[in-house]
Amino acid sequence: MPYPDRVVGGCVTERVTLDLRLEEAVRRKRIIRFVHDRKQIEAESRSYGVREDGTPVLLAYETGHGAGGGGQKAWKAFPLDEMHGLVVTDRPWGGARPSAPSPVAVTFTGERSAAPEIDEEADRLRTSDLLEPLRRNVDEMVSKLRHQVLELWCLEARAARLAYRLSNLTCPPVLASVLAAVEADRVRVAQEIRGLIPTISVLQKNSAQSSGDAGPA
Repeated sequence: MPYPDRVVGGCVTERVTLDLRLEEAVRRKRIIRFVHDRKQIEAESRSYGVREDGTPVLLAYETGHGAGGGGQKAWKAFPLDEMHGLVVTDRPWGGARPSAPSPVAVTFTGERSAAPEIDEEADRLRTSDLLEPLRRNVDEMVSKLRHQVLELWCLEARAARLAYRLSNLTCPPVLASVLAAVEADRVRVAQEIRGLIPTISVLQKNSAQSSGDAGPA
């Protein structure tokens, strides 16, 4: 099997685990390996969040295909639903990379600028009273958005599994109603996600600019 962790409708537990492991990889600045488009990818996990359409993506700097390398180095955005067999290695990032536009509209976890700690502390003290309410607002909204992304994954997985199990059966009206209700919930959650993204994106950018944080590459 090319993707041993793929099941019909996706695995909710593995998707939540993927979310946590990507956060760990970005925070610890570790190189990851995974399968994408039937290729073994090796990359530096730089920024994890969602696009404007609500799609969860990882912005990574690809360093090679497989253990032998050979891939062209480049920035790429990988949708989480297309990533399989994630491995977080103990190898650190290779250093500074050329900047590139990021498709991530709202960042769940991203690299920070390498300013000296003493400068960061001085900036924090100078601006803490002004920025603290904004930071709290941003953190709360990002947390809500992240929760809704995971909720959407769960709904999609359950709906896909149920549809698959009923695909070869004559579907009674009551089950058809259940499927319709699940799909309506999925659409509602997706709309709520997309509605939150522009506001959170602006807040994140304003907060980063005010605090002197460069944010994701």
